[in-house]
Amino acid sequence: IISAYGGKTFRSSSAHAIANAITKIFYKKNELKDLLHGELVGLGILATLILLHRHEEATLINEFLTKTEILKNIKNAFKDAGEEIFSEIGKNAIQLDPFFRKHNISNEDISQILKLCVTK
Repeated sequence: IISAYGGKTFRSSSAHAIANAITKIFYKKNELKDLLHGELVGLGILATLILLHRHEEATLINEFLTKTEILKNIKNAFKDAGEEIFSEIGKNAIQLDPFFRKHNISNEDISQILKLCVTK
C-alpha cells in the first residue's frame, strides 16, 4: 500500500534511503527497533514528498498514516529523540541515495523535515 504513494515519477529509493538511514541508528534509540520496514518507508515517502514540495500528495499520505495509526507509532518511537538523531539520519540518507543531491536537498533539509513529521 505504501509504495503506491508518489505515483510513477516518484523515486522510492529516496524513501528507502531514509528508512535505511533510520535503521543504521537503531543502537542509539532502541524504540526505533519496534517500527516495521513499511512504517519507516511510509515516513520516508512523506518526508520526500514534502522535500519535493509535493504537498497535496504529502497531505494524502499523512492522512493515511494518521488513520492507520502508523504515524502515532512513529511519533512514539521518536519521542524524546535528540537533535543528533535527526542529524545522523539526514547524513546517512544523503550518503545512501544521490537523488537528494540531484534535487539540491541537504542532510539538514532531511533532518528538519523528519523532525517536523515526527513531532507535530
